Amino acid sequence: MPIDDQNIDNLFQANLKGFKEKPPVYAWDKIKEELALKRKNRRLMLFRWSAAAAAIFIAFLTGYYFASFNLNNELSEPQGQEMAAIYESNANKTVEENQVTAQIFIDEPSHSIDTEAIAINESLPEVISDDEAIAINESLPVVIPDEKEIEQTKKKPASSEPIIPSTDKPVIQPNQFVPSGAEALAFDADWVIPKIEKKLLKWSVGGKFAPVYAYRDISIKTEDLPSTIIPDESYYNNLENEIYSFSGGVDLKYHIKKKLSFQTGLFYSKLGQVNNDVVAYRYPDDKYEFVIPTSVGPIDINSEKIPKELADSDIREDSTGNILYFNADIYQNFEYIEVPLLINYKILDKRFGVQLAGGLSPGFMVNNSAYFQVDKQEINIDRTEEFYTVIYNSIVGLGLNYAVSKKINFSLAPTFKYSLRSIRKDHSIEYYPYSFSIYTGISYSF
Repeated sequence: MPIDDQNIDNLFQANLKGFKEKPPVYAWDKIKEELALKRKNRRLMLFRWSAAAAAIFIAFLTGYYFASFNLNNELSEPQGQEMAAIYESNANKTVEENQVTAQIFIDEPSHSIDTEAIAINESLPEVISDDEAIAINESLPVVIPDEKEIEQTKKKPASSEPIIPSTDKPVIQPNQFVPSGAEALAFDADWVIPKIEKKLLKWSVGGKFAPVYAYRDISIKTEDLPSTIIPDESYYNNLENEIYSFSGGVDLKYHIKKKLSFQTGLFYSKLGQVNNDVVAYRYPDDKYEFVIPTSVGPIDINSEKIPKELADSDIREDSTGNILYFNADIYQNFEYIEVPLLINYKILDKRFGVQLAGGLSPGFMVNNSAYFQVDKQEINIDRTEEFYTVIYNSIVGLGLNYAVSKKINFSLAPTFKYSLRSIRKDHSIEYYPYSFSIYTGISYSF
């Protein structure tokens, strides 16, 4: 009997109604291999971001170093030529002229030289060669007196009294006149210049940005657990994975001492996790209600109210009809505004500096969200779980700084944060977020 084309649908429906085909065993093995590869690729992403940030930072330092080196060479060449001309002029004078001029400068009371602070070199020979005079001149600073001072010194004859050399090293005071050129030949070149302390810039302000690796640490209390909690930490660890997000903000630093400073600021951060293998279990005695257990909290879903985008994503059901497998991811995010309170200590205080940082960072929750992600589409999930709006993070970090100038610094700071408080008000699962980030930034001191 020929088959009517209009009844072909009824024929298939009558013969295949209720038919279910079980997937072969090797299919699940292949799925597990693909999921393992996916997790590995996610972990590599953070290291790629970190390597890119470090490469940019090193490239900047290298460029700045060579630019400064070339600039210094250009400036030093004309200065060297000018100094050579001055030394040659002083060397052409006779030894007698040098000694007389030096004696005049010593005996002149109205001159700005502090005679008690100048010692005569006992080892200076009576007659020196021109080459020796040039060598002495090169080791001394050059200060040329004005014409008025020279005229005054010529009017008074040199004293014939012997000069008693001092055993103490002379000290150059601020703004003190120092003889140079021909006048300096009779003086000891071993001057002591007092060290002037640099003024400490007390404040600095800057901005920072970082890629973030965020995950959590969980602990399950096995007594009196609700039916929606699976009492096995490994179950959640196998189905849940880290997320990659970002953090950024402004910081303010006060320098207590040269190597010790206090730091605070205002930063945005995103923490959370992702469920790559989404499994829903049917509630007892309920045909349509399912629950998706997660370490953040259970997510309820109605099989008849599943959004179309999710329903089209190949939802699988086991042979008993009590378990659903979703071909989708569930992202659960927590967004915070943090106020870090840190103490920094410099262990290397040079142009390139290294410092250690530690302290607390209270975080104030500004948003929490959960959604399915199917083919880059986001489908929001209503969640009834309650969370604490404030968490307290402990922070440790290592800071690498490069001083571009006296007031501008670039920094690279690997930082680890761990929450000291569980974010769940339902303490059946203690949920402690943590994160690792690499901040790069620029700061201005004043």
